[in-house]
Amino acid sequence: MINEKPSAVIAYRANEIFDKDAPIVRDELSNLGYDVDIKRFEGNANERDISDWAKKNLFFLEKQSLVLSDRTVLRGFQKPDRLNLFQYQNRYTFLGEVEVVVDTLNLDELSEEALIREVPGEWRCPDDEDFDIIQEDSEGELDLYKGLYQRSLKKLDPKETYIIREKLSQHEPFAGRWGDASVNVNPEADANSAEMMRNWIEQTGIVSVNVLGSLSELLEKQGDNLSICIFDRHYFYQHPQKIKGHLALATPFENFWYDLTQAGFGASVDYSKSLRELFQSYHSRKINPQ
Repeated sequence: MINEKPSAVIAYRANEIFDKDAPIVRDELSNLGYDVDIKRFEGNANERDISDWAKKNLFFLEKQSLVLSDRTVLRGFQKPDRLNLFQYQNRYTFLGEVEVVVDTLNLDELSEEALIREVPGEWRCPDDEDFDIIQEDSEGELDLYKGLYQRSLKKLDPKETYIIREKLSQHEPFAGRWGDASVNVNPEADANSAEMMRNWIEQTGIVSVNVLGSLSELLEKQGDNLSICIFDRHYFYQHPQKIKGHLALATPFENFWYDLTQAGFGASVDYSKSLRELFQSYHSRKINPQ
């Protein structure tokens, strides 16, 4: 009798970080003996689009031994009025924010932690447990990200800095801090997140930091190469206008650092080795413990 190889799917909504990291995780899964598919949703896909795809491809999903997703795709899969994958929990090992799984991981966290381990001169976590502790400590997590953002901006002296408020609460360290992280629109959380980011930036000595409600307000302003615009990547994919004359920096931090390096203000970091090690560690500890 021939034993079939286990199958796995990596599902995510497109952005520069996941497009680069998903193939690395795919290769690691292949090395572990999985047949791996990647499902890449377009960057402007919403959670209903993702849920509708899952409903149409339920047979394919049922066959998987392992699903690794980002948070956005997981929310689309979990929409209670469209698709409930909890009933397939015996077939799934979700690496995401599934309430019935005690110890979780997702593509967002893999990319984020791998980068933080490698950013030059920044905080490094010696092992997986220490990073878990930081994430569970609300104030410790804020201190970590505050330091990362502040040190990332130390080489810049912008004339103007603009923070787009809408959707800023949808990624770490703001997600879930002022309400349910799965809620797609949370103006209060967005406002609190923008105010916290503004305070962090002003503490670096950068002056003239402005919080705006939308990109349309920014487009009305004259930008130059010494102006910064900060926004959540979810907002950008829904409003993909070209931000001319401004240094555009997306959150969360892994996208923020990527944008800085692309503009020549940060050292390019190859964190692929850390990404592989993190996934191998998680797989051996939680998915296939010896």
